[in-house]
Amino acid sequence: MVRTISRLREPAVRRVFWNIGDQGVSSLSNFLLQFVVARAVAPDDFGAFALAFAVYTVVVGLGRAVSTAPMSIRFADADRPGFERAARAATGTALVVGVAVGLVLLVAGRVLAAVADAPGSALALTATGVTALAVVLPGLLLQDAWRQVLLARRRPAASTALSVAWTAAQAAAVVALLLRGASSATPFTLAWGASALLASLLGVRLLGRWPRPAAAPGWVREQWSLVRYVLPEFLVLQGGNQLSVFVVSLVTASTLAAGSLRGANLLMSPVMILSTSMLGFVVPELVKRKRGMSAGAWRSAAAGVSGAVSAAGVLWGVLFLLGPDAVGRFLLDGTWAGTREVLLPVVVAQAGSAASVGFASVLYAMDRAPVTLRIHVAYALLLVAFTTAGAFWGGAVGTAWGSAAAFWAVVPWWFLAVRGESVRAVERARAEEVQRPEPAPV
Repeated sequence: MVRTISRLREPAVRRVFWNIGDQGVSSLSNFLLQFVVARAVAPDDFGAFALAFAVYTVVVGLGRAVSTAPMSIRFADADRPGFERAARAATGTALVVGVAVGLVLLVAGRVLAAVADAPGSALALTATGVTALAVVLPGLLLQDAWRQVLLARRRPAASTALSVAWTAAQAAAVVALLLRGASSATPFTLAWGASALLASLLGVRLLGRWPRPAAAPGWVREQWSLVRYVLPEFLVLQGGNQLSVFVVSLVTASTLAAGSLRGANLLMSPVMILSTSMLGFVVPELVKRKRGMSAGAWRSAAAGVSGAVSAAGVLWGVLFLLGPDAVGRFLLDGTWAGTREVLLPVVVAQAGSAASVGFASVLYAMDRAPVTLRIHVAYALLLVAFTTAGAFWGGAVGTAWGSAAAFWAVVPWWFLAVRGESVRAVERARAEEVQRPEPAPV
């Protein structure tokens, strides 16, 4: 492990911090937007906006699975022409996904508007929110695709600049709306998406290429051997998480329990930002170096990253566990009392989640998505089973411990998978080296 870490050079260390900065800016931007909208509009209108935002988070994950996921795994070490061709195809695919899903949402919005019984009803507000999201979805997915492409090219500083540009444009639009006294979520949604589309122009400038939507069908066919695993993996994780929340809500029949868990997860959100940032950093870095890595180097990279992220998560959680209650009350107000009870198991759960980051990154870098899919299916099933049992046993606290048990139950599987695949990765690299043609004599 020490030998692997010592091989990191100063530019790589800088890229770590730029990855964290990019993810932090992007997450903070979305959080502040939701905070502003919550204070500017009526509760029912904010509920419609929150639903639209939830749909966006799902669609952006689906868009990444079919468009930009292969960039880090298969093109981080490509030459410039090959990478630029892939970048145009991937961003074009993201744009096509945004347009296609947007059309579906437009139809859904029209249907909801038709069955709404009153202009200001919940259904009518939802219809308006879904329609507004449909209009801006292509720009939102395109901006995210440029970010992922820049990260795959190991240019996190440029990706951070793109996120900052989106945040600045978004802030200017939101301030303008507040000055005009906007009290509906629709103009805020439109400003959110329009600023993303504007920031996408910076992505074009940074890469020097325009998206190529016409390449989308060919891109999906070309990358289908990977997409067919990455796409269901995303759906499994989303489905498992959402199903566990739904089942627990039915078992506890308490919004207080849900609020306590949400408060604890909110306090631990910096750990999630760190985990996501490290995943975005480690995969292209390892892909770039994979031809010369030994089995031990693969395993050391996995253990080192997982250990570092998990330790950081524990240290962050300890700050709240041992810190004064005044800090928690200041951050969460009345929710702190319930959050304090579930904080320990949530910290343990986050540490278990972080412990998988390095192992998953290594498997992705090896292009072994079938393995990660199997592990995530097992995790999703365990999550639903353990959180449901925990909810019956101890309400919110039992639910949190059930989540922790699900995360840690699959950690040994991650370890064993990397141990076996690291040997096979070295064997594949040697076989490719043998089959590579000798350069023609000059």
